[in-house]
Amino acid sequence: MSKVIQTKINAVRRKHAGVRAGEAACLMASIVVGVLGVTMLIDWLFDLPYLVRAALLSLHAATLMYILVRFVIWPLIKGPDDETVALWIERLYPESASRIISAVQFSRVELVGMSPAMANACVAEAEEFIQPRECGEAVATDVLLKRLGIAMLVGVLGIGLLLWGGQNARDLLLRALAVPGIEVPRKTRVELITPPKLVVAKGDTIKIEAYARGIIPDDGTLRVEYANKATAEFLMKADPTDSARFLIDIDNVQDGFTYRVLLNDGKSVEATVEAHARPAVASVDVQQYFPAYTKLQPAKRSTGDLTLLAGSRLGLRVIANKPVANTDAVAQKHNRVKFEGSNVSYPLKRDASDPKVLYAADGSQNTIPLPEKATGMSVYLVDDLGLESKDPAVYRVEVIPDTAPQVKITYPEQREELVTERAKATVGFEMSDDFGVAKARIRYMPIGGGAKLEGDGLSASYFKNKDMEGEPAAQRVEPKIDLNYDKNPVPGLPADNFSARFTGKVVPPVEGSYEFSVESDDGCRLWIGDTLILDKWGDGVVKQKAAPVMLEAGKLVDIKIEYMEATGDASFKLNWLRPDKHSEGGQSMTRYLFSGEEAILKAREKLTKSIDLAITPDRTIRGQYPWALDSLKLSPGEGVEWWVEAEDANDQTGPGRTESEHRTIRIGTEAQVREYLLARLGNYLQAIHDVRDSQLEETQRLGQIILEKSKIGDQQDKP
Repeated sequence: MSKVIQTKINAVRRKHAGVRAGEAACLMASIVVGVLGVTMLIDWLFDLPYLVRAALLSLHAATLMYILVRFVIWPLIKGPDDETVALWIERLYPESASRIISAVQFSRVELVGMSPAMANACVAEAEEFIQPRECGEAVATDVLLKRLGIAMLVGVLGIGLLLWGGQNARDLLLRALAVPGIEVPRKTRVELITPPKLVVAKGDTIKIEAYARGIIPDDGTLRVEYANKATAEFLMKADPTDSARFLIDIDNVQDGFTYRVLLNDGKSVEATVEAHARPAVASVDVQQYFPAYTKLQPAKRSTGDLTLLAGSRLGLRVIANKPVANTDAVAQKHNRVKFEGSNVSYPLKRDASDPKVLYAADGSQNTIPLPEKATGMSVYLVDDLGLESKDPAVYRVEVIPDTAPQVKITYPEQREELVTERAKATVGFEMSDDFGVAKARIRYMPIGGGAKLEGDGLSASYFKNKDMEGEPAAQRVEPKIDLNYDKNPVPGLPADNFSARFTGKVVPPVEGSYEFSVESDDGCRLWIGDTLILDKWGDGVVKQKAAPVMLEAGKLVDIKIEYMEATGDASFKLNWLRPDKHSEGGQSMTRYLFSGEEAILKAREKLTKSIDLAITPDRTIRGQYPWALDSLKLSPGEGVEWWVEAEDANDQTGPGRTESEHRTIRIGTEAQVREYLLARLGNYLQAIHDVRDSQLEETQRLGQIILEKSKIGDQQDKP
């Protein structure tokens, strides 16, 4: 076929397909709007069930699909052939004198009895005729225009009615489109506040709430239908604080049900309540794994007897009454075991083969550590519905700490011994522990001579007023009580009108009478023990000596100083005059002052030394140690304070250490030791003499009792 003629025919065919598609679209639009409108009207009148609305929507969709296939898709697949289109053009242009149809036919059949020159001339004439002309008008558009007008009219009418109908019309449209959960609009619209699908635990109380819009009634009705088709109705009252809010409590829910809230002529969507049993603990198996140092085998424990050794680990196997969720520890709700008293929880992992079985886990381990402060244990469960166990049982837990070893000195019997510097002291000891003593040692610290504790000063509290009121503005340890606040002010403290309190302990180096004195600007007070020995409280410079105080060498004594600064210069210094007439103050006095018990312990620890005892770890150990005192290089007048220390193998909460009573060994001259031994011998002999006299007196008293009873018996035998 001629290319020119074919192009014209194709253009007409395309226009024909477009016109038919437009006609179909207008028809479909009119049908959609009309059918939806009719469906909405019928639904408003008769409240069509969801399945009916869905069936109507399916029917409408099938109709539209038929129109789409019949008038759009099929014309595209099976459109008019070239001869038909050529005839349309011939009817548009009668003056073509059948040239176009002839040219089309010449290209499709084998010419018989006609010369090719004549056929080509006919085609050329047809091309010359059709070339300048517009052939699209061969396709009629009057039907399209009519349907378009109808579709526009129907569309405008539908949109207008939808806008005029407001929310009611929109709800009816959604219902016509088979959207679930939309009720037919009435004078009163009912909106559920309670979720339309509620899952609760059996026995719970639920609150059903709804909101009314439009005409607000005085009360409403809750219509309930149970699984067995039984129905019930309950009166719903308005909220006293909001008349449009209606609510009702349903107690002790045992079975699921569906319900609607009816308010005036409106009703809510159908909602459901599912009632399920809560997850609960059916049984708990407890396995105690003792700390390794105890060398004890794991033991099964009853939940009624959870007296557990500190440092143990627990294996828990929990069986629930129903399958539980496979929860993650980071989830808001998860299966867990909680230890009361310590507020520590560990996740429970569900068994892969049985959803009712759970195991306690700590990371990758299937055991959990026992919290040291635990007083009880509770198990919390959650199922796949999100229901949690309620009011779980609390299994009482008592954590028993591993007691420290017991140790005592069996020899020497005297608390204080006097020996020569070359003597050997035999130390006898006995120690025991529930799980074995691991280490033992003799601990000692020198006493007398130059062995002195080194102090750290006094604890100071500073106040932003002259009367030490309120919370301290600053607290610190003053290493020396020779203070110049003008040169070295306390951070955070004003230059004037402040006060301070110094507390701690003082350790006299020698026994005798001590005379304390102060240099203060402004006032101060000084206590030794519980005795106020100096009181100069007020403005002005103070240089004052206190009354002498008798102190025992090496014995800790409480000391308290109160200081007040008014205005001007600010300073304070503490001094003392020792019994040996040696005067000390400031830095030289610091070594005798301690800020508290911790400072004293640290000072003692610095002087303390150890002798390890070679023992074989066991639960009970008895032994002796020959202590060569010449290795200490002590001189007469010096000595050691000593004790025996035992340590167990507790590597979980310990180790536990125990000290025996403290004993003293003093070094004396040979003459002093002989005198001491003779005195002890005299004491022994006197003790023996006292025992002998006591036994003699008891024998005489017993004989007297026997004699008196014998006389009474003789008198009773006489006639």
